[in-house]
Amino acid sequence: MRITSKLNITHKMKLILMLTSAVAVVCAGTISIAFNYVQFRQLVANDLGRLADVTGQNCYAALIFDIPEDAREILSRLSVRPTIEYACLYDMQNKPFADYSRDAASKQQPPDLPDAESMLSFRDARLHIFKRIYKGEEQIGTLYIKDDLGSLTKSINKTMLVLLGTIAVALAMAYLLASFLQNLITRPIKALSEAAQTVSQEKDYSVRARKESEDETGRLIDTFNTMLSQIQVQDSTIREREARYREIFNAVSDSLLIIDDTGIIIEANPMACLQYGYIWDELIGMHASKLIDPEYLHRLDDFMQDIRDKGSFFGETVNTRKDNTTFHTEVRGSILHIEGKEYFMALVRDVSERKQAETERMRLVAAIEQSVELIVITDNKARIQYVNPSFEAVTGYSREEVIGKTPGILKSDRQSTQFYDTLWRTITRGDIWHGHLINRKKDGALYDEDATITPIRDKSGEIINYVAVKRDVTQELKLEQQVRQSQKMEAIGTLAGGIAHDFNNILSAIMGYTQLSMTSLDRDSQIYDQMGHVFKAATRAKDLVQQILSFSRHSEQQKRPIKIIPIIQEVCKFLRASLPTTIEIQKNLETAHDVVVADPTQIHQVLMNLSTNAWHAMRQSGGVLEITLDEVRLGPQDLVMYPDLNTGPYVKLTIRDTGHGINQDLLDRIFDPYFTTKKKGEGTGLGLSVVHGIIKNHGGSITVYSEAGKGTTFHILLPQETRSGESADRQQAAALPRGTETILFVDDEEDLVDFSRQMLGNMGYTIEGTTSPVEAIEIFKKSPDGFDLVITDKTMPQKTGFELVEEIRSLRTDIPVIVCTGHGEQTDLETAEALGIQKVVMKPVTREELAQIIRSVLQNK
Repeated sequence: MRITSKLNITHKMKLILMLTSAVAVVCAGTISIAFNYVQFRQLVANDLGRLADVTGQNCYAALIFDIPEDAREILSRLSVRPTIEYACLYDMQNKPFADYSRDAASKQQPPDLPDAESMLSFRDARLHIFKRIYKGEEQIGTLYIKDDLGSLTKSINKTMLVLLGTIAVALAMAYLLASFLQNLITRPIKALSEAAQTVSQEKDYSVRARKESEDETGRLIDTFNTMLSQIQVQDSTIREREARYREIFNAVSDSLLIIDDTGIIIEANPMACLQYGYIWDELIGMHASKLIDPEYLHRLDDFMQDIRDKGSFFGETVNTRKDNTTFHTEVRGSILHIEGKEYFMALVRDVSERKQAETERMRLVAAIEQSVELIVITDNKARIQYVNPSFEAVTGYSREEVIGKTPGILKSDRQSTQFYDTLWRTITRGDIWHGHLINRKKDGALYDEDATITPIRDKSGEIINYVAVKRDVTQELKLEQQVRQSQKMEAIGTLAGGIAHDFNNILSAIMGYTQLSMTSLDRDSQIYDQMGHVFKAATRAKDLVQQILSFSRHSEQQKRPIKIIPIIQEVCKFLRASLPTTIEIQKNLETAHDVVVADPTQIHQVLMNLSTNAWHAMRQSGGVLEITLDEVRLGPQDLVMYPDLNTGPYVKLTIRDTGHGINQDLLDRIFDPYFTTKKKGEGTGLGLSVVHGIIKNHGGSITVYSEAGKGTTFHILLPQETRSGESADRQQAAALPRGTETILFVDDEEDLVDFSRQMLGNMGYTIEGTTSPVEAIEIFKKSPDGFDLVITDKTMPQKTGFELVEEIRSLRTDIPVIVCTGHGEQTDLETAEALGIQKVVMKPVTREELAQIIRSVLQNK
């Protein structure tokens, strides 16, 4: 021990090498024996293989000619090799053909043949071999030989036992030497190793290894302890820096991930855990692809490739949280080199709110750009900063033309300066302004718009912009005017229809008694002449009522296919004879198809009324009256201006004058009944309202365009008729028809009953009259067959004329009936037809008309 302690490390290592060499010799001998054993087995196998080949070839003929005895004789020759225990020959069906056994003890069942062409194996201290026998390429048999290697194995086993004994002695000696050397070298090295392990595992750099000698091991321990002292100082510094870096790493407000070059996350900060919904342990070791939405996985490859090529990366992607929800992110990446290895650092920022804001902004921009409303954005000085395409389409100004200017470029002269001052004061104090503007387009045309102007404030509350949302309502206002006009006409028409009944009863009495009186007077007398004037006045009153009912759609119209051109020519001929030569009449009547379904009298009235109005407008200074007839076809797009019409062909009648025109503020009222711009005594104010009613009742439309000092133009559209027009029936005077029939006359006006009794009685008829429909039924019940005709008013107290007819028809179904009404409705005609009523007559009716109607009904009953 004392001797070895003085040895230096070199001598100690020499001693160890000598002992190790001794052990190596023993090992080499063992390996040599083992190698020789393996080699010997291979030689035996090769020798037995050749023997099997020779024996198989010798058995070839026996197999071919199926002679088992020859095969057994050949197999028996294997006895020259005493180690062969058993051999068997199989035919081509793999059935035993002949076999050989060394003695009765080695006799056995033939084994199953393997699938391989040939097989050699060592088991149970025996060598087994199978060899296929072929005739050309055809297998005709298989030879199996089992060779006993027991004696060889015993010899080798003895050698191995000797070798193992030698090895055991060598190992024992090595163990004793190792124990001896433990105190020399192993113990101080072990102490050094334990100290190093403690430092490595516990990171405790205050540990020191114990020094036991002054040799190289002792000096190594001194160096190790000195190194630990230096590392302890450095470790303290590193720990302080690491703490600062870790604090910064954890304090980053975005997700921070450290990824190795295979995509595995090796570090993550708390924000990453919070953002992705994982705990730290779950993130560490996870592949970064699991944090990316599958549709955006290609971005990870881009991320890696850009960092490798450029050293950095910046882009956007969509990431996935633990709960499978997704969010938009902005990723910045760079390369880190740590301990010679390359890592990727990814700074991931959640930009979902920003993306949503951008999406909403783009959606808002698209909505503004595609909005049908006009959008104008100005600064707080009213300078235009933005207009949308609808603004350009409506105003005719391009965006470039208005940017930097004020909305004042659209001002018209239709609204006062005070109006705009009020608007500006409203929005500058921060209130929202709603109102209606009349503006002027780039081409000078006016248009109406409803507008809302809203002030926009910044965070400090200061107004920075104004946003105007406006809608072009020009067409809507025109439609509203048409609707108001239509409603006004309907309301006045309802009023007119309501009073028509009583007014016509009064006129019927006046006209009836006048005619009755005139029949008993001398035609040359002054009273006859005066009564004639009364009858003419009543007739004019009747025509006036007919005009009112025509406007209110209560009059019965005689419509049939007619040509308009002849009527226009007739009117122009009359006008030329009536108007002064200062008024020139121009006609453009070259239309080929001028047929419409209309009442020729009412069309004549329309032309006369409009032409008369034109003459009044030009009578001071003269001018031109132009009447034009065209053909037009309305499509779906035209129905915006003509909502009451249908698509199809129309005849367009235009009447234009060059008179003083009509002020714009009066245009909306010209079709109102009793509205006129003429002086007192020059007109009733019913002309244009009657024209409006006639055109509407014919399924057409009438519009007017006029400017003060530039004349007036009326456009009339009437549905075109494909059938040929017919001229008006010629009225031929005829003698007053008479009769002797008995008539039941019912009317709630006693005067009408009295004059009808006298008038019809003078014609030869027998009249039973009453003012009560109830009394009329009682009269009829007494003698249903005693009457030839019933004439009844439609509107009466207690019962209407139609109800009276129903009860009378229940008593006698074939009695002819005439119903008189003061305001005929289309529904009256339908009801009359359903009840089988022969005629519906409009009051007032002249003696001649009533006489003709009565005879017509009685002759056709």
